[in-house]
Amino acid sequence: MGLTSQLFLLLTVGLFTANASELVPVYMWQTIPTKGLFPAVTHVSQETFKEILLQKQAHQHSERMIIFAEQSLSPEDFSAKTFYELSQLSDHTRVTYLPTVSTPMEVIQSFGSDIPSVSVDDIIKDPKLLERKQLIIDLNDAKDDEDRVDMLKRHSKFIAEVYEKVSASSRDNVLAIYTGRHSSWIVPGDIVKHRQTREVKAVEGVTKLPHFLVYLNGSFFHTAKDGTSIKELKSLVPKETGFDDKTGLGILTISTDGGDITLNYIRTVDGYWIVYNVTYGGATFTTDMHNPLGFSSSCSSNLTLRETSTGKTDFKPQFLQFPTFQLQFFNNGTNEKTVGFDDSYDCVGFTSPAIWSGLFVTVILAIIISIGIAMIMDIKTMDRFDDPKGKTIIINAVD
Repeated sequence: MGLTSQLFLLLTVGLFTANASELVPVYMWQTIPTKGLFPAVTHVSQETFKEILLQKQAHQHSERMIIFAEQSLSPEDFSAKTFYELSQLSDHTRVTYLPTVSTPMEVIQSFGSDIPSVSVDDIIKDPKLLERKQLIIDLNDAKDDEDRVDMLKRHSKFIAEVYEKVSASSRDNVLAIYTGRHSSWIVPGDIVKHRQTREVKAVEGVTKLPHFLVYLNGSFFHTAKDGTSIKELKSLVPKETGFDDKTGLGILTISTDGGDITLNYIRTVDGYWIVYNVTYGGATFTTDMHNPLGFSSSCSSNLTLRETSTGKTDFKPQFLQFPTFQLQFFNNGTNEKTVGFDDSYDCVGFTSPAIWSGLFVTVILAIIISIGIAMIMDIKTMDRFDDPKGKTIIINAVD
């Protein structure tokens, strides 16, 4: 194979990889009058985006879906001035904005090959096309005498008008999606960059469950209501008690030599999995363990949970201390390809001991410097000096 052929092959593979890895923003809204929820996931995979669409249709009973597809779109295109009409939709609809989704149009078209695709001119000529249950409107009507910002402003106004017509003529909940077929901004570093996955070594403490990957190292410690009786819980064996794919509710149980510890979790519609409480020995403990799908949760330090208050005046809480752990929920279940944890959200809070130490030292230094400056400014110098050629300064001593 010649040098020219090799270069051509490398260029072809590179272009294919870039196209396959395009990240496009997705702006979705529904006729439900609730506030918008914005997931914190940096990159949404095709699998996660498909699950979000399925859950929106299942939980919100979305019978109608209309997609507005630009030929190219990127997060840099979004601004309140450009999409003024779209920004006003958040006042009376439920809005979800995903800034980087991997080729969302492929996911949408995978719902069925019978979803018709029409142009803007087709809608103008035949408004009855909007009566279809599912419809893709290609916004491929760029004009030679307008720049990109003007085109997007025109599309924003067109989308708002179409959505008002569809929602006004339908009693069903309408799910509208605004996205693009390709990215209008391609950053080479984002194309070749992949999130590194830490491989799980075959060590004691790592367990693969139907929907979870769990690592435990150490023992639980339970503190009774008296505050002095501490019990060590060893022989940890995690198991998955149940998961309901429709509601997203599930239970992760950790068996110990002192009883079972239950982690109750939920997979939300907006792409999170949340452990909303932990139970042990009849007591419920408050937790704030929440992570986006595709991320794991870890804690290298000792995480201590406090029993949820019962509201009684003589209430004395119990405490449950976790060992070093890492766990991750897999939306579509684990398989032979599940070999490691994804990037983790650590339980360390914002005000860690290192931050407190830095703040304390900074405050002490600021006080010392302030006192030093004040003392320097309070020094008074002599305003008269003895002149050898002049009259001698005489200072009268007063008894």
